[in-house]
Amino acid sequence: MTFVTVLPAAYSLHQEGTRFSRQCPRRPHKQTKRHPSGASRRDKSSFSLATHRRGQGNDIEYPRSPCAQQEDTVEAPPSRENIYGRRDGILTAFTAGAACIYEGSSPPPASAFGIGSSLAERLEKRDLPKSVFNFPPREVVFPAWLEGTWEVKAEFAGYAFPSKAISKERLVSDPSVPGFQKLSLLFIPDVGANANYDLRFTRSDAGKVVEDRAFNVRSIVDGYYKTPGVVQAVAYNPKVEPNRCSVRLAPGASPNAERIELFSNARESETRASDGTFFLAESLRQVTLGFTREYGVAREVVTDYQHVWTFTPEEDGKVRGTLSTAGYLQPNEFLRYTSTSSVPVAGNMMDAATQPVIFFSHVLTMNRK
Repeated sequence: MTFVTVLPAAYSLHQEGTRFSRQCPRRPHKQTKRHPSGASRRDKSSFSLATHRRGQGNDIEYPRSPCAQQEDTVEAPPSRENIYGRRDGILTAFTAGAACIYEGSSPPPASAFGIGSSLAERLEKRDLPKSVFNFPPREVVFPAWLEGTWEVKAEFAGYAFPSKAISKERLVSDPSVPGFQKLSLLFIPDVGANANYDLRFTRSDAGKVVEDRAFNVRSIVDGYYKTPGVVQAVAYNPKVEPNRCSVRLAPGASPNAERIELFSNARESETRASDGTFFLAESLRQVTLGFTREYGVAREVVTDYQHVWTFTPEEDGKVRGTLSTAGYLQPNEFLRYTSTSSVPVAGNMMDAATQPVIFFSHVLTMNRK
């Protein structure tokens, strides 16, 4: 199958009106020159361009020039339209084209857009860069054999420091690394510990098997804390907003968090034909909110990470699974790590900030209840 990205016909990468004429050194003729958009040079300001519009955005007008009476052809000052129009247009075109192709279906795997190989191959190579440009992902559809409630035994299987830009010695002392503090990874609240909890997959109104995320989040956190009632409330409505989950903890349950906002930025799934293994990757941004010792000052910690789950059906009815986690630093943190001169190099920061700095591995053993 050939995939074609459809560009909206109304969009053009060429932006008109980036040049204009002004008189130098003689005085202008009485004849009024007009900007390609139709605005007169003799409006309020003798040096004002026609307002550029992007959709229903605000008008943008250039200020007066001290040389408004001179004539020459010069470049127009960069407007927000010129600076951001191309970027927004490209992203809009790509998103619109992808949406046209995959309307009514789950988002395609990254390999469908030529981004890389299959998810299984990338997981084996630990090639899990941070997702940067995304369109809102849909809720994941799971295989029918996962429907039901499962007793899960999660065991910690190891960690690795894959970054070549930052040494392990510097990372281990940084609490901002995802997983280094309790509840900085919502689905693994206490990295390094083993836990028992339940997972539930139910049928949606459309007859598809989906995750009961509200139930699963509550079960996982309570399981790792080995105390029921740690989670006070979970707000999640997949029909309205499948990419946001709000979790409120019981007062005093954890010194690290009072409330957690979880945002799904990208999802990808595939099934391996050889053994029926189901792969699911989800890129997440977690905002952890809490209190500090300073009166009136809230604590806010942002962590970005990616989970990759695998579920393999066994002949005895059990399911063997894994949970691999790639943690990333925030761009400002990577700038602090990678800048070696008095003037930091932004290019190095952006290249390095998309690569994981920590990997965690867990083994899951699942028995149907």
